Amino acid sequence: MPDVDLILRARDGYFFKDARGWYTSDAGRTHSLEWPYPTTLLGALRSAFGRRREASRPFTPDEWEAQTKGVSIGVSLPVRCPVGNPITQAARLWPQPADMLLAERGGVRAWLALNPEAVPTDVKVVADRDGDAPADFLWFPRPGEIGKPSRRPPWWTDAELYRWVAGRVPGVLPESDREIRWRTQVHVSIDPKPGTALDGALFSTDVRESLVRGTSSRTSIDEFSIAVRVQSTDNAALWERTPIVLGGDGRLASAVVAPAELFDPVVGIGADASASLGLRVLVVTPAEFEQGWLPDTFELRGGGYFGTIPGFEPKVRLRSAIIDRPIAISGWDVARGKARSTRRLVPSGSVYFVTREDGLAFDASVLRSLWLGAWGGGVDSGLGRFVVGAWTPTKEAT
Repeated sequence: MPDVDLILRARDGYFFKDARGWYTSDAGRTHSLEWPYPTTLLGALRSAFGRRREASRPFTPDEWEAQTKGVSIGVSLPVRCPVGNPITQAARLWPQPADMLLAERGGVRAWLALNPEAVPTDVKVVADRDGDAPADFLWFPRPGEIGKPSRRPPWWTDAELYRWVAGRVPGVLPESDREIRWRTQVHVSIDPKPGTALDGALFSTDVRESLVRGTSSRTSIDEFSIAVRVQSTDNAALWERTPIVLGGDGRLASAVVAPAELFDPVVGIGADASASLGLRVLVVTPAEFEQGWLPDTFELRGGGYFGTIPGFEPKVRLRSAIIDRPIAISGWDVARGKARSTRRLVPSGSVYFVTREDGLAFDASVLRSLWLGAWGGGVDSGLGRFVVGAWTPTKEAT
C-alpha cells in the first residue's frame, strides 16, 4: 500500500486520557497525556477509515475489525509551525535524548553529555529477577562535567538533533516555550435515561492547547500538529475530506497532506561526520521488546550483550543503555468488548550505545541508512522508530 504523509490539526485542542481513574485523590478530574501514543493515532485513523465504509448501515464489532485491517501507520512526530506558514522539516520536534542532561553553570543552562564508562568498583550492582545484573555487562553513563541539573524540555528541534547525530553537544538552550499548555474544562454529568444533567455532578478534563505563543515574536501564534505516515488503500484526497475524532472528549481533527520530504533525514546529516567507533540509538517512538528493556535482536553471551540493529548487517555489542521507566499502554477491543492486554514499552528518548563486535568503526553513511528504522514489535502501529548518532567511547571504557 502506498504511503500517505498527513498533518493532523486539532480543531480545539487535544485530550488524551492517561491511566489514572476518575476516582483518585483528584476526585472528578482526569489528566491528559502531553502527547498521544502511536497506538492512539492508529485507532483514530482506523475509525475514520471505517466510517467512510459504513455506507448503508453501521458495521458490527466483528465487521469493524475486518474492514479496518487495511490501515497501519509508520513514524509519527510533533510539528510546530507559525499559523499560516508552510510546514517544513524545521518544524519537526524530536524526543529529548536521555543521554543529555540540562544543567546550569554560571547562570547559563547548557547541555551535558552522559558518556558511558566502565562501572566503578565502588558501585553496588543489583541483580535482576533471573540473578543476572545487567550492569555487570554494561558501562556506566556519567556526565563529563558538573552542573546543577535543570528541568529538560520534552522535545528537541531539528538543529539540536543534527548536532546530536553528528556526535556533538548542542549549544546553549534557547529561551523558547516548547511545552504544550493546558486548560481545565469543566463538564456536567448526564443522566442517561432522561438525558438531563445530574445536580452537583461535575467533572473536569485537562485539555492540551494546540495554539501557543510564537517563537518569532510576542504577537505571533504557533500551532502544534501531528505528522504521521499512513499506509492504507485510501488516497490523500479521501483523508483530507474525512473528519477525525482524535483522543477523548469527541474532539475533532482534520488532515492535510504533509510535504513530501517531511520525514526525510535531517539536511546534511552525515556530510560533516567521520567514521566513529560507536553508535547511539535514539528511540523516537515507544518500542516494544519481548525482553523488556533489551531489544529482541540481542542476547547475553560470553560476558556481554551481542546482536544486530535492523538494517545493519555486522554484529554489534550493546555497551550501555539509558532508559526511563517503562510506559504501560492498553486500549479497548471493540470487536470483543473488553480491554486489550497491557503492554510495557521502552519510552521514547531512550538511548542505546553500541560498538561493532569486530572492533571496526561505523561509516558515516550509516547515519542516513538507518534513519527512522523500525525495531521490535508493533511496528505497524507506529512503534519502535529510531535514529542513530555518532558516539566516541571514552578511553576509560575502551
